Amino acid sequence: MKIRYAVYMMIIVMAGLPVLSCGTRTQFNVPAKISFISGSVLLNGKAAALNQRVHYGDIIETKEQSFCQIIIDTNNAIAIQNNTAFVFNVKHGDGLLELKRGYIGAIIKNRENIKNFRIKTRTVTAAVRGTSLFVGVENPETTYTCVCNGRIHFHPEGDATSHEVAAAHHKATYYTFKDNRIVATPATLLYHDDAAMEKIAASIGATIDWTKVPE
Repeated sequence: MKIRYAVYMMIIVMAGLPVLSCGTRTQFNVPAKISFISGSVLLNGKAAALNQRVHYGDIIETKEQSFCQIIIDTNNAIAIQNNTAFVFNVKHGDGLLELKRGYIGAIIKNRENIKNFRIKTRTVTAAVRGTSLFVGVENPETTYTCVCNGRIHFHPEGDATSHEVAAAHHKATYYTFKDNRIVATPATLLYHDDAAMEKIAASIGATIDWTKVPE
């Protein structure tokens, strides 16, 4: 009788686990979905689909001549160029994109549920604040960044300090690992332009005023 009762209780507990797990995962994430897809795009190693949900810890990859866009919490958008891979570590209160390779453009307008939004590469982390930004990993030692319109704090890897870059209309910088430290050098406008960033902004009903730095 005791054995039957123990087995019965175990079945109840095991049956409840998926529900608890699913509920926890739902609370952990902010709403995010793939809003545009072209070519071969993978989500956790499998073919991604339009309107598919993206969750914390998911890995997104685009292949040659393939692109996609993700809408995060309604008023944030990231556009992913071809041959790009990153880890989507975005959750309530904290947003982190770990860019492994390739290039992404980001328009961040809603930080109500994501107070701290960052894009991290091997050489630098960019803290985004209601800003238009473009980041690209040219190679493991070199990251290309552009503050398209706004203010961003950059924290070079291994450096205890960070610095702010503000721009109304594109200010680009390379962060390169050299002589055992990260060196920042000015760069020109590469891989994107006004039209590309405006297209991302329009997808969330936003516009970019290129005449001033947004507050």
